[in-house]
Amino acid sequence: MLVTYNSKGKSIDELALLNLPGGSDGYNANGTSYLVMKSYSEIQITDTVNTFERDSLDEIIETSRKTEVIIENYNVGADGKF
Repeated sequence: MLVTYNSKGKSIDELALLNLPGGSDGYNANGTSYLVMKSYSEIQITDTVNTFERDSLDEIIETSRKTEVIIENYNVGADGKF
């Protein structure tokens, strides 16, 4: 989590840095997430999710593999909100 605070230490807003769009168990999916601070107020989160099916022997079916890339851009406003 990325959290912004006011000058008295009170939380203003928070942003989850890990999206887990493919699920978190890893059985039929895996992926990576990257966060880039592009400037003082710009944040970019890139999630790459790989999904696949398994056969009756629990082996990954290679032809079923799919990759999805999700890019989310955020700005931190002067008020501390994303």
